[in-house]
Amino acid sequence: MSILSNRIEGSALENYPSLPDVDNSMKFSVFLVCLLIWPGVVFSQAQEYAIDAAKSVFSFDVEHFGVATVHGAFSSASGTIWYDPLKPDSMLAQISIDVKSIDTDNKVRDKELRSEDFLDTDRYPTVEFASNGISLATNTTQRRIVMGKMKVYGTTRDVELPFTVSLNLEKNELTIRSEFVIKRSDYKLKFGILMDSLVGEEIRISTVMVSQKK
Repeated sequence: MSILSNRIEGSALENYPSLPDVDNSMKFSVFLVCLLIWPGVVFSQAQEYAIDAAKSVFSFDVEHFGVATVHGAFSSASGTIWYDPLKPDSMLAQISIDVKSIDTDNKVRDKELRSEDFLDTDRYPTVEFASNGISLATNTTQRRIVMGKMKVYGTTRDVELPFTVSLNLEKNELTIRSEFVIKRSDYKLKFGILMDSLVGEEIRISTVMVSQKK
């Protein structure tokens, strides 16, 4: 994956100059010097964390009929977070949510939502997010903004999402929390004239994403 291109690939070592016929300790010393001065070589301290869907929450709320609110969640997701606690702003994430795992506590409604009249999960099985940068929020030093691309219902848009992150070193567990709002119209989530008038334009999303160190 391109975001991990800063790691040293085995083929890169083949480009280093051959060492003279000296003792092993001298060879090792020269090798270390080469690594330090060779252009483009960077040792990354970022660790890989795999999303634990069983411990995570991907929930949403949307208005219905203008007076009620439908609460739901997705129970299946996967992805990887690359995180260095010494360089938190270098964090990268790639996340995929299984739309078929939607659960609004109503099996009839869930089946309808999966149909081609609504989310069309056979055609658009996942919601995907890939980050490409981090910045600090202007109003706090604790919350950050992650920039990236979000794909919903086959439409990809640039987004900026607020989040907080915590690391449990004892459990090797990384937790990311985020709350944000998306608009249905931004992702062409159209359900017909009648249903569009009954389903809210804004979808409020709340995530508690727990990942385990690989």
